[in-house]
Amino acid sequence: MKIKYYTNSMALMKGNNISILFDPWITFNRSSLNNLYNFPETKFTKEQISSINPDYIYISHTHADHFDKTTLELFDKNTPVICAAYENNFTERNLKSLGFQNVFVCEPDKPFKFNESDYCYLYKAEINPEVDSLGIFKIDNITLLNANDVVYSKNQMDEIGKKFKIDFAMIPYAYQGPYPAFYENINFEEKTKKANEKKLKNYEQMFNFINSTKPKKVFPFAAGCVYGGSKALQYQFYGVGTVMEAIDYCKNKNQIFQEILLNSNAEYDFETEKISEKFNNISHENQNDYLRDISKHKSIFDERFLDEKYEKYFPHSDEMPELFLIGKSYQVNLSRLLKKARFNQIKWQKKMNIISDKTFFIDVGHDHLYRMNLSDDTVQLVRENEIKDENYEIFRCSYSLFIGLLTGHFNYSNVKTGLMSFYRKPDIFDPEIHTLMSYLQV
Repeated sequence: MKIKYYTNSMALMKGNNISILFDPWITFNRSSLNNLYNFPETKFTKEQISSINPDYIYISHTHADHFDKTTLELFDKNTPVICAAYENNFTERNLKSLGFQNVFVCEPDKPFKFNESDYCYLYKAEINPEVDSLGIFKIDNITLLNANDVVYSKNQMDEIGKKFKIDFAMIPYAYQGPYPAFYENINFEEKTKKANEKKLKNYEQMFNFINSTKPKKVFPFAAGCVYGGSKALQYQFYGVGTVMEAIDYCKNKNQIFQEILLNSNAEYDFETEKISEKFNNISHENQNDYLRDISKHKSIFDERFLDEKYEKYFPHSDEMPELFLIGKSYQVNLSRLLKKARFNQIKWQKKMNIISDKTFFIDVGHDHLYRMNLSDDTVQLVRENEIKDENYEIFRCSYSLFIGLLTGHFNYSNVKTGLMSFYRKPDIFDPEIHTLMSYLQV
């Protein structure tokens, strides 16, 4: 068996009788429709990616750096695709909407058989079970764990460590997310401190993964993403370190394992235990030209496109986006729509047994914010300088993007990091409100 690495969580596992492509996502020619970009920069062409021709594709979840429409459209729609059994299965629905004809939802603790000898188990993540999944793949008698973006859960990982003898673990060494980089209530010094704390917490999670599952070999991955526009130059606040730092952190805590380090386009051979090329440790500082360039790019929701010819941002005609823009003169009061969306959100809130009096505001660039509280169904208009609540969070995005969220064209979990900013008081994370934002839809 061999495994070829591309970028982020994208890799191709090639056994004697089966090939499986994980989470295909490439930003071609420095172009992106969702404000997310490969890191480090990749040079793959669409022709190279379309020629992969895997037997199966595994989509771990619908975040845009794992589920990418542009990349997925390069593959034959008859290619079988597997995903986990989410209760509200955005992944399955989105795959079918792209035209994939053979989408298989894998039930937990039930093996999905590729053939007589090769199979996998797909599990919803215990933390964020409606977002993330992990896979256990048994190929050529080798057991591989793909943890992509899964947040460590001791209970779940201890169970996997007991149930499976892991030969090769693909484990995240960093989790990005919007905090602290895109929170306006934190100053420069605090962001620097909190980003470093986050980086060390990420390394600790990697250590815990290894400690629970005890793999023979470890491939740290799934941190290959940066953001476009002004967010590109805020990388020092992402809380993302380097692979080598993560390895050193784990080994300094007396963790014993063999690290497998792969550049983009490199390959590891399980039989010979050889890597196709020497690893090159790349940091954000190594790619300043790339980051400066994408910092000038715009998203499909960027109203500056209304005043400019956007063809210059997309030199290849097949990459020019359909803009999702509503001009100022067409923007209306959203209270009625939010009232209906809040009604639907309440249904999911009850289903999840979330009881809270948290206040949240929506800021779409108007002279007022929309105020809601998880304890009732009211929608109020409030100016930001007149907020009287002591505990609240503000979600900021363009009007056009928010219409897309309200109408279900986009999912909050997919756009929050790349296209939104936030303010909260006090500076305490409330996971419930962020979970429920995915269900604020009409």
